Amino acid sequence: ADTSISNSLRKIKSSDFIAYDASFFETIGPDAKLEKIQSFPPSQNHVHEAPVYLPDTNELLYSDTTLIGTAFAIEIDTHKVRNITTDPPLHSLNGATLHRGTVYVVTNGGAVRGMYTLDTNTGKTKAILNNFRGRHFNSPNDLIFDSAGSIIFTDPTYGQDNAWPGVQASELPMAIYRFNLSSGALTTLSNNVVQKPNGLALSPDQKTLYVADSLSTSFVLSAQRAIWAFDYSQTGPLTNHRLLYQVESGWPDGLRVTKSGLVLSAVYGGVDVVHPQTGLVIGKI
Repeated sequence: ADTSISNSLRKIKSSDFIAYDASFFETIGPDAKLEKIQSFPPSQNHVHEAPVYLPDTNELLYSDTTLIGTAFAIEIDTHKVRNITTDPPLHSLNGATLHRGTVYVVTNGGAVRGMYTLDTNTGKTKAILNNFRGRHFNSPNDLIFDSAGSIIFTDPTYGQDNAWPGVQASELPMAIYRFNLSSGALTTLSNNVVQKPNGLALSPDQKTLYVADSLSTSFVLSAQRAIWAFDYSQTGPLTNHRLLYQVESGWPDGLRVTKSGLVLSAVYGGVDVVHPQTGLVIGKI
């Protein structure tokens, strides 16, 4: 067998899965395979946001953040793509989540950025939140629900960075917020630890909040590219911040957590699978 470094690198490059620890095989199972269900031309280099599985229609919702008034849904089995025309139009749809049958989204472009509900069948949208004490949000990026029904979301400055039409100069620091849907209370959870907050996820017991720091989207090699962990309380502030993982290349974007607590981070070229206690990458997809 060829044991040369060059041959090993070729095998790694052509592999769909790379295991650094035996526990990774328990995660992906014995018959794991990676299937490409859609590809995009180089001109569509912003088709990478708002992925949400829609069980009622067996579709995956996604967005191109350069577009105004349009989202997409791809049928999982047939791979047929459906255009969703949003009404009123949503500018630069970036994050989405499904909660109790309703899709909630955030936008990072246009003169007023914020949070909306989206009916993926009719395209109808409804504003939920679009300011902090009268000040425009920067560019709400991603959102999740906790088990109490509150929404946690991040607000970096990607709308300005990408010069999306209508986006004003910052009126707020980049921050992590919690919004209580029932009471309307909006709380700033953090605006200094994570320099450019992006994706976020809660641990299965909801005691830990993970937040991606994507400051390295500025293409400065020394900029932060990490996943931070916080102790999370549904009624109190974030506490005990600690670095979980520094990404090897690119930057962390969307985050998800498995039932066993593993942290999945979308990164350049794939997904890193990170152990929540050690911060070690046990494998890559």
